[in-house]
Amino acid sequence: MAKRIGSVDILKALGICSVILYHTEALPTVVNGWIGSYFMPLFFFASGLTFSANQPKFGAFLKKKCVYLLLPYLLYLVCCAALGVAKQVIRGVAFPVKSFLLGAVSGLPNMNEYTGRAWFIYCFFVAEILFYFLLKWTKGKRTPLFLAALIFLLAGYAYAHFFRDSAAMFWRYTDGMVAVFFMAVGYLLRESVLKLKAPGLLFIVPSVGFGLLNLHINGHGLVMAYSYYGELVPMVVSALSGCLFFAALSNCLQSRYLEYLGRNTLFIYLFHFFLWAYPLPRLLGKVMTVGTTAYNWLYALLLFAEVLVIFSLLIPVYNRIMQPLQRRLLGKKNEK
Repeated sequence: MAKRIGSVDILKALGICSVILYHTEALPTVVNGWIGSYFMPLFFFASGLTFSANQPKFGAFLKKKCVYLLLPYLLYLVCCAALGVAKQVIRGVAFPVKSFLLGAVSGLPNMNEYTGRAWFIYCFFVAEILFYFLLKWTKGKRTPLFLAALIFLLAGYAYAHFFRDSAAMFWRYTDGMVAVFFMAVGYLLRESVLKLKAPGLLFIVPSVGFGLLNLHINGHGLVMAYSYYGELVPMVVSALSGCLFFAALSNCLQSRYLEYLGRNTLFIYLFHFFLWAYPLPRLLGKVMTVGTTAYNWLYALLLFAEVLVIFSLLIPVYNRIMQPLQRRLLGKKNEK
């Protein structure tokens, strides 16, 4: 779709807000367990909502995805490398060049402190490519498309469940197969989802219920970064219910600011991980007892608010640098 859909931008904004809260690592386990059940599938679901069946030839499609996904990631890697070198010079902390490069190009987790974000970039990239071909092969027919996406889900889930520890998931292709299912559901339900209003908020019940059930059974929720999916049915039901709940909520909201955040989720996702750099939450320990429930909640909310304020200031700078370069690479020099 050439024209942006405001409610989908709000949906992505709610998703990135969930990501930030989750990564504060200060919320109770049950809250993080619920957030983790939906926040990554939500981005693939939102992509399906806006995915057009009238795509250009594959070469042009691939170029567009490289420019909009991999170029910001490259900027992130440059910033990380600069930070790593600076830490080595100033603090004497060795910069792990080998693991940095391996993590950057493979998308494998836990390679080093810098490239843990690679998994999502590659997973999203692979999912978009796979979904492009699924639409072509099935000619957009609903039943074949859903069945093909379901097969991908089962194949990706089976690999993660049985072979995850025995073979590297280079470029996160198996997680991309799981992600394709959520893209397909978003695509197939687009007309209904974009009309969801207040009654759709009831989807929070199965979202929370099955999300916590998965957490109870497995000791963890849905953690796509490490291919931890838990039980298949609770995982899928909680993820889709969460997506539908937040889709309904986004349709009920009107906020230019949330739309603004939603248009810049990739930048926020990549760079918000420098949480150690935010000063205000660290001051809490001087006035409150660290580790208490009140401290943890206040820490998470203060960090969340500070991230939003800082990125509200950084986004215009980032766009001023990135957008002209992206337009130039795509041959859109005269577009605003």
